[in-house]
Amino acid sequence: MTIFFCKGNEALHHLTLAGGNELLILMQTWDGVWKYAHYTDFYIGPKNDNYTLYLSEYSGTAVTVCKTVTPITKAKNCSEVQSQGHSCSGVYTIHPSVNIQKDVWCDLHTLEGRWTVFQRRKDGSVDFYRRWSDYEHGFGDPTTEYWIGNEALYHLTLSRGNELLILMQSWDGVWKYAHYTDFYIGSKNDNYRLHLSEYSGSAGNSLLRQVGYKFSTFGTDNDVWSGSCNPQYHKGGFWFSDCGGSDLNGYYYSSGINSDDSCHWWKFAGSRESLKTIYMMVR
Repeated sequence: MTIFFCKGNEALHHLTLAGGNELLILMQTWDGVWKYAHYTDFYIGPKNDNYTLYLSEYSGTAVTVCKTVTPITKAKNCSEVQSQGHSCSGVYTIHPSVNIQKDVWCDLHTLEGRWTVFQRRKDGSVDFYRRWSDYEHGFGDPTTEYWIGNEALYHLTLSRGNELLILMQSWDGVWKYAHYTDFYIGSKNDNYRLHLSEYSGSAGNSLLRQVGYKFSTFGTDNDVWSGSCNPQYHKGGFWFSDCGGSDLNGYYYSSGINSDDSCHWWKFAGSRESLKTIYMMVR
């Protein structure tokens, strides 16, 4: 265990680059009571990200740091979960619409929280090479690998003015992010078309060519290429134009393999190198 008192943010950034770090905070009150807070997936961003703090999954005895409450009303999203008084990142039940109920991971820590995680990749335990119906209704486990479902995502983004945050980690431990404003997707009748604007971040804008295009899956070709991006080049449902520079739902390799069908973000490394960890979240 490294005790990082007075280490400096630059040193701490490099200490946590590898990912998968734990953060343990030990605290003692003046009346001699000890408590602790423990977090997983702890890291801080680089200098050009102003050393942004990232962490998840709290446990411990310092209950004032993280708490859950009994909700009075059904939350539509994780922003409402946090507004109800919850402060622990974890799995919560939300109701994006009257007829849709979803268990999702709520990130209540990153950049002041309120994030609904609608996609997650971390270990390859869930097959993302699926047909339209699976992507429409959702699949997977919100604690490991997950897609919330396009219909739920449509209702989550109906209000407009949403932010999209994508966190990505390469197999050599480097984290980068992409942030967009005014994120929403169209209805089923419009094949869940992608809308967003104003990129910022450290990962590069690999969604640029895919904005304004419809969702495609294996067996449901809505791209504008004369062939079919999925499955000829891609192996996951996503928004494709004449294919494109990203497919975060692509095949999960167990190393940073450079392959057209991988879960990749072209501008991350200037290739289709398979990523290790991906979070897509909205608030």
